[in-house]
Amino acid sequence: MTAAELLAWQIDDSGFQIEKALEGLAPDERDCRIHEGAMSPNEVVAHLCECYVACAAHVGGGKHEWGSFKFGDESWEERLARWGDLRAKAKTAALAGDEEALQSGYLYIVGHDVYHVGQLCQLRLHLDPDWPFMSIYR
Repeated sequence: MTAAELLAWQIDDSGFQIEKALEGLAPDERDCRIHEGAMSPNEVVAHLCECYVACAAHVGGGKHEWGSFKFGDESWEERLARWGDLRAKAKTAALAGDEEALQSGYLYIVGHDVYHVGQLCQLRLHLDPDWPFMSIYR
């Protein structure tokens, strides 16, 4: 397995985990926080979108101004679709580049995904102790 193949697998796997952690969230749960300093699911999705935009910019030789990504009035479903689109673009950019691009793909996509999936799982278990947390694994 090459580094690019491994990264592609990791990106797909971490994306699956994020999807499962977000799956079935009720509308009133999307802005919940486990504590004051934590992100809500809506904020996590926006943050991950910004990470993916930053990845594509960095791999393309550009810079990203952190804090510049904002959602408009999109519905939850539209936000998730945008998350998927931006993630796919970042993945394509990272896998099409050199070693530094692969590293950026890991840092901006996989590293952020797995960090935030843990936060989302903690929130889900806080909201529902019977939430099937093992569902995030294939």
